Amino acid sequence: MLQDPIDLAAMAEALSRSPDYRVLRRLVARPRYVPTLGQDVRTGVLLDTETTGSRPVHAS
Repeated sequence: MLQDPIDLAAMAEALSRSPDYRVLRRLVARPRYVPTLGQDVRTGVLLDTETTGSRPVHAS
């Protein structure tokens, strides 16, 4: 069951207007970074490990 991406975006937008729903969207991959010759490069990692959900007071 494939959906038209425009229809999916419209559905997500409608749901996000309601206080009863929270719409999460997939991250879009960024283009690969290619440093110029001789440029120093450092690598970093950001890892988000949300374990309590959006309402930590109600976490079990």
